[in-house]
Amino acid sequence: MSIKPPKLPPIQSGPNRSDTTTQVMSQADKMKSVTSYTLAGDSTKHVLPRQSNLRPGQDTKSGEIETWPAYASRSMLNAGISSSSMQDDKVVTKVEKAISHKPKFLAALENYVKKEIVQLNCTDPKPSELRLQAYREVFEYLIEDFKTYKPLLSQERQEIITLRQNKLELLKYIDSMRENEKSLQAQVGKLQEELAEEYRRYRNECDMRKLLISDMNDLRHQQEDLKRAAGQGSVDADDDPVRLKLSLQVAREDLTRQAEQLTRMQADYGDVVPRRDFEMLEAKHAELNEKHEQLQSDFKQLKDEHETILDVHKQVMDQRDEFYTEMENLRETATPRPTWELCSDAIPAGPDHWAEVTSGKRSQQILEALLKEFKSGGSQGPDTFEGKGTGDDVPKFLRYEGDIRNRKMRKSELSTLLKEIWAKKVQSDAALGSRQEMTEFLHTFFLGKFNNMEDMASEWGYSLYDALNKYKEEPQVEVFLNVILGEGTEDLYYRQMDLIQKVMEELKKADTESTGKVGLEQFNATLVSSFTLKNDVSINALLKAAAEELEVSLEDDPVLDYMVLFTEDEEGHTGPFLNTIRIQEAEERETYISQLSEQLEAEQVSSSELRSTFMMIDPAIESAQMTSYLQIAFKAAITELDDLEPVDKEIVLNRLRKGGVHRVGMVY
Repeated sequence: MSIKPPKLPPIQSGPNRSDTTTQVMSQADKMKSVTSYTLAGDSTKHVLPRQSNLRPGQDTKSGEIETWPAYASRSMLNAGISSSSMQDDKVVTKVEKAISHKPKFLAALENYVKKEIVQLNCTDPKPSELRLQAYREVFEYLIEDFKTYKPLLSQERQEIITLRQNKLELLKYIDSMRENEKSLQAQVGKLQEELAEEYRRYRNECDMRKLLISDMNDLRHQQEDLKRAAGQGSVDADDDPVRLKLSLQVAREDLTRQAEQLTRMQADYGDVVPRRDFEMLEAKHAELNEKHEQLQSDFKQLKDEHETILDVHKQVMDQRDEFYTEMENLRETATPRPTWELCSDAIPAGPDHWAEVTSGKRSQQILEALLKEFKSGGSQGPDTFEGKGTGDDVPKFLRYEGDIRNRKMRKSELSTLLKEIWAKKVQSDAALGSRQEMTEFLHTFFLGKFNNMEDMASEWGYSLYDALNKYKEEPQVEVFLNVILGEGTEDLYYRQMDLIQKVMEELKKADTESTGKVGLEQFNATLVSSFTLKNDVSINALLKAAAEELEVSLEDDPVLDYMVLFTEDEEGHTGPFLNTIRIQEAEERETYISQLSEQLEAEQVSSSELRSTFMMIDPAIESAQMTSYLQIAFKAAITELDDLEPVDKEIVLNRLRKGGVHRVGMVY
């Protein structure tokens, strides 16, 4: 922005190294004088070194100092010269010639100041921060060049400190005066309001006085008109101006007295209410007293009933304690009744069949039924099925006429068969390039499995359908059954498998040595990167489930055998970790559906309304995925979505719930 002024030329030795004042001094005074200075607030003199003590080659023999100031007044020079009687006119002439030009350093400083003032647009001679900044920079250059006197020139004096303290005190005083000003302004405002109120009262009184005078003049004119009408031509004694003036004065006194009486009556009877209002309030008070007495009576009755109930409650509590004591005694002495409901999971026929068998039976009979189940090997249910026919309304893999043998699949057999069906289904859809209906694929799958034997294909199809209904409480079985019945889509199964596969692959990446184990910190980081939409509570729940399944403590910073978390037993049951993932997925899907329900206010939902709602609660959703959700909700092709009639909201939400919809973007 600016250049630094040139430095002073070096000092040269010889007769020109002294300043002008030293040249006009006598030789004797030069030997006796010693240069010194004092600081403000301190009377101590600080002596500067003599010129002869300066180190040669650096201060005394390096150059010549320019004369300064260049424009010192002639009076100052004359005064300095007259003080020494040993100088003559030649010396004066020599001094004047020495100071006839401006030093280069001073000229550079002045040019810099002028340039900075113009650039900062502060040519106004009034004090300002910008002008101070320009002069401050020049002064810093000056201090930097005069290295010998730099400590003295850059030192902060006591006067500056005192002025700063005074400035702070004045600022505090100004703040105090501003507060007083605000207080006085508030008082002035209040006084102005009171003055306005007094002026309004005065104006009303003045208007009343004018109206009274007008009425008096009207009465007087009426009286004169009546007299003229009666034929009185001469002026009566009553028309005497003096008498009229006295009457006017008396009337004014009466008016003043009446006004005072009116004011006194307003003050005395200002709080008095009319009799009509008093009687009305008195009647209302009597009515309220009557209601109060009735409420007090009801309260007393309720209080008595409450005390009675407390007594009954106390008796019931005593009886409960007695029964509890008796129960504990029986529990210690008698044989405990088994929890027969736990046997429903071990019965191949399923919980519904077990509940039907054990309904209303004693423990001995339930035990006999259980033994019978074990002896029969779980062969509950009919030995054969009756075919549903070959109509179009029957799923293709169940189209059969006649009786079909029931293979009575166990849960482990069903789990193995479902895995095989899903694997083949993925391969078949990839080969076809599109997704085939599950009912049609099952018919093709069983025919291919048993060499196009229709009887065997139908037998396995009916047995599969029976097993699905028998074990539908299992999550994976329920998903497959909903797909067959058309109440759900395959996307829900693929979504769960993708989540599990993604977590497994991320853990394998973290396991750089392929040991099948990772540290707790790596495991946590993998969960966070895999489930970007889950909060800290859900991640911690997954960590606890993994620790529970691996039987380790998270506080010990264990090494986790993550491959164990992705195993299942022969019946397809998974551990707490994968179960927690499925439960959280279901909860998140239900939350997503609830948000849709809150935004859909009408009982009938159209495709455009549902599309707008998806974009509102989940802006990150893509167009293709939204179209897929709309097809699930309305069970229609893409070309039919714009021409559909509105559908009941609950039906739409239930289809989406079973269709595997999920949130795409974060919730903000």
